[in-house]
Amino acid sequence: MEWEQISEKLDAMLEAGRHSEMRGALRLLNAVDIAQYMSGLDREKSLIVFRILPKDLGADVFSYLEPDKQAELLGAIGDSEIRSLIDSMFLDDAVDFLEELPAGVVRRVLQNTDADTRNLINQFLRYPENSAGSLMTIEYCEFHSPCTVRQAMEEIRIFRHDFPKKMRPLVASLDADRPEEAKHIAEHFSDFAARIGS
Repeated sequence: MEWEQISEKLDAMLEAGRHSEMRGALRLLNAVDIAQYMSGLDREKSLIVFRILPKDLGADVFSYLEPDKQAELLGAIGDSEIRSLIDSMFLDDAVDFLEELPAGVVRRVLQNTDADTRNLINQFLRYPENSAGSLMTIEYCEFHSPCTVRQAMEEIRIFRHDFPKKMRPLVASLDADRPEEAKHIAEHFSDFAARIGS
């Protein structure tokens, strides 16, 4: 089905107030497409769609919205929703969107986060733009020596339900004296990642 048809069906569900049906349809789309759909909606309709989304998907979609649409939604949602949104986002995504917002909106968002999250966000906001500190993420998996690629991948498979739902592609840090392992990561990780997702 083409995007125009999908968009028309979503519009029809939204106009008819068929929110549970729309929620199911939105769950079939990826976050980027939902953000694109929301970018064409007015504030009221965007807010309805945002509130229909499951919490984790809503946070993901929010990170793909343009800064003006993010600010528009933040102005329309309550403090508890802001807290929930920030709690559901990766820290680096939260920092990225805060950098684009007016100072007053940033203050409101930070007032609605717990002290630890607020301190981390403030720490990231202090890094110069495009520096390594401003681009890094703090979510990662760590494996200690001796750990083969096979063992690491098996551990990921076993404990995948404990990871954040939107875990970033994993970055492996390997000992310098084990370059053969780095080669195997590149060869095997993408196939393995596809298998553990099911």
